[in-house]
Amino acid sequence: MYGELYYISVYLQAVKSMSAVMTGVGLLPVSVALMPTSIVVAIFISKTGRYRWALWFGWAATIAATGVTIILDSDTNTASWIFIFAFVGFGHGVLFNALLISAQASCAAADAAYAASMYTFFRTLGFAIGVIIGSTVLQNFMSMKLNELDLPTAIAQNAEGFIETLKTLASGSALREGVLTAYVYALDSIFEVLTGIGILALLATAFVAAKTMNKPIESDHVLHDTSDSAKT
Repeated sequence: MYGELYYISVYLQAVKSMSAVMTGVGLLPVSVALMPTSIVVAIFISKTGRYRWALWFGWAATIAATGVTIILDSDTNTASWIFIFAFVGFGHGVLFNALLISAQASCAAADAAYAASMYTFFRTLGFAIGVIIGSTVLQNFMSMKLNELDLPTAIAQNAEGFIETLKTLASGSALREGVLTAYVYALDSIFEVLTGIGILALLATAFVAAKTMNKPIESDHVLHDTSDSAKT
């Protein structure tokens, strides 16, 4: 999720020439779809006591949404990318609470807090890994495309930093159009990799066992009634 959000931001700034502030506005469709979806899914899971359906459906939706981002290019109109970003938010929204709930349901009641901490840790670790993997793909595939277009491959070594320089290039110039083509090619490659990771995650959910969510509370911290009526 974090890797996808990061490189969607790169797409908006590099390909759509948006400022940092407008990029934040452009990401609103993801948030607007993600938060309500995560709340509704959490309510359904609590009502039904089942969570595996959310994992299956969530990963399927996320794969489809990430797959659609592959078609993003410089000609994609505003309405289209807003819909695509909202679709991305919906897919991740289904998974947002479902992953945490499944982690806690799969462990002993006494270990629920540790499961929640582990989930938070791996989500944070995923942010770093997602951005690093994406950066590697971005630099390599952008360099490959720049080389094909006989343009300086050094641009790819600082792809994010070159965005501001790109905005200053003359519209319609060969350099600007070539670099834009390289950005689109590299970003599409990133979204292809993320789609593949999503497919692996969907396959992994086949090994998630169905566990009951109705567990007694086990804690070292309990309240004791020391009143006279309790002693009687």
